[in-house]
Amino acid sequence: MILGLGCDIVHLPRITALLSRTRAKDCALPLNAPVLVHQARVDRFASFIFGGTESSEMKAFQAAFGKRDGSRECAQRLTRYLASRFAVKEACFKAMYPHYTLQWADVVISRSERGKPDVSLSKHVTEKLGPISSHVSISHDTDYAMATVIFEK
Repeated sequence: MILGLGCDIVHLPRITALLSRTRAKDCALPLNAPVLVHQARVDRFASFIFGGTESSEMKAFQAAFGKRDGSRECAQRLTRYLASRFAVKEACFKAMYPHYTLQWADVVISRSERGKPDVSLSKHVTEKLGPISSHVSISHDTDYAMATVIFEK
């Protein structure tokens, strides 16, 4: 039985503004314009939405794509990564409402062996609602990242 369906879309310039100390309207930059992602802001944003295993996965992602090289491509990949995970968590909140009001730490995003995104819920959520399976889809293109989540009992 489907417990809920949630969908969320994130405008990437909004996340870019959070990570680079610029206003969102200034983030609609030409493709060749430099983007400065401040590591302290990345860490702060990540600590707000990620738990322990998610933080270590993000650090591995950054290491794989050279977090300190300052290239526009690296900044864009990191922005898409963070925005897509933010969208997944927001979609989870929408899918679970009104059955349960989730907190950021209640939702853990990981990857399956095949690289497919997977969501697991915290122990106290599953204790209250019973076992719940999830289906997750993430997509991003140009200025948007979106996620859809279905929870089943």
